[in-house]
Amino acid sequence: MSATKGKILANTLNYIAGQGAMAAFGLVSSIVLARYLPKTVFGEYSYLIALAVLFLPFLDLGGHTLYAVLGARTRESIGVSWARAIVLKIYALPLALAIMVGYFLLTAHSLGPIFILTLIYTVAQSFLLSTDVAFRSAEQGRSWAIRRVVYETTALFLIVVALVFFHVRSATTLMALASIAVTVAGLWAIHTVVRLTGLTRAQFLETCRRPFHRAEIRALWPFALNTTLWVIYYRETNVLLENLGGQTDLADFRVAFVIMTSALYIPKAVTWATVPRIAFHDEQADLESFKDLIRRTAGVNTYLAVFLTLGGLLYGEKLIGVIFGHKYAHLGVMWTLFDLVLGLLFVQQFCTDLLNGIRQERHVVYALTAGIAILTVLSVVLIPRYGTAGAAAAQLAACLIMVPMNLRTLAKRVGVDNLHGLILWRLALVSAASAAIGVALLRVDFFLSMTVFFLAFGAMSYAFGAMPEQFIRLSNTIRGFARRRLGWQ
Repeated sequence: MSATKGKILANTLNYIAGQGAMAAFGLVSSIVLARYLPKTVFGEYSYLIALAVLFLPFLDLGGHTLYAVLGARTRESIGVSWARAIVLKIYALPLALAIMVGYFLLTAHSLGPIFILTLIYTVAQSFLLSTDVAFRSAEQGRSWAIRRVVYETTALFLIVVALVFFHVRSATTLMALASIAVTVAGLWAIHTVVRLTGLTRAQFLETCRRPFHRAEIRALWPFALNTTLWVIYYRETNVLLENLGGQTDLADFRVAFVIMTSALYIPKAVTWATVPRIAFHDEQADLESFKDLIRRTAGVNTYLAVFLTLGGLLYGEKLIGVIFGHKYAHLGVMWTLFDLVLGLLFVQQFCTDLLNGIRQERHVVYALTAGIAILTVLSVVLIPRYGTAGAAAAQLAACLIMVPMNLRTLAKRVGVDNLHGLILWRLALVSAASAAIGVALLRVDFFLSMTVFFLAFGAMSYAFGAMPEQFIRLSNTIRGFARRRLGWQ
């Protein structure tokens, strides 16, 4: 069991490193774009990226999630599972192309350069993301992290060169550069998957020739619907703001969205490292290990959600103004609402990944359908009147519908006691005390208050038994490493 724990911990750290790099480079890219571009251009570029991502499910058709789950449960089939996901994309390409053509003819009444670039970006991004099937199911967090670094560094380099040396101010050109970055990272990742899995040319061709039988299609459709609904939920606010709001609303939303998604990379690292192992224990009917790992993962996720949401409420708005510039210094109630959405999305992502991993994907579909219905109706009503604040309120209402539905499903499957992994009343007391200290020190100095809040939250969590045991173990590991390598006492 110790080897298993060590593997999960190392894999989690690799995912955190990759997510950290992605968050850092993505944040720097967004800061550069927000500072150097007019709000209208930044908003248009954000819209094009969101639009391209909305077409991804029509190329994926649920293959990424299904074949990652199958690979995690049956480890010797990982290479073939990834190849099967690639084959599915080839079959799905005409469908995705037809939908994209129809959309552009209806909205832009033409198939010009923007259509071509959106198509290229979508296809390249889809093949890049297909490598998650192998990296996640094989617990290869290191390879996944390198892939993210390759993509983010290439994208940042191209953006800086374009803005600083060529004074690019066109969303179309920026879209072309994003497509190049995705393609470079995709080629590296596909080469790595083939090398890691040992997939031969003969195996790949045999997989390509194998037809999709009724049982495989029946297994695919809930995941296809699941993926489509998740992308719609995640991206439709951007599209609705484009049509119901203004370009400045899009820019404000993009800033909040980048920060929110950057924070959400943290729980993704935890679930990606643990859900494949949870799925494996479920396949082997190892009930004790299955529930124990769910409980520990839920504890880490809950702790991080509370910590980051509370910190965002206290310090988020001012930090946004400092980092992104005075144009974004007063997001006000919009940021407060989005910060609450962030905390709920920690739980939503955990539930979604876990339900998919234990083959309860239909319940994810039910919750997402309800959430999208609420989000769409409220967005249409609120965005024209309140802009991004209305969009944030619609997102919060959708989360308040989805999260309880998913938690109820998980509670039936794994038990209520395994869904938090912490003594919640102790975490609540630590949160209240840390927040009180932070608020009191805000009158003295902003950065002093933030520093003391972070330290106080960690110290009191440790002292009062509100910290997940994994964090304590990690702290002990770091101290042991420092003693051995640096001679610390």
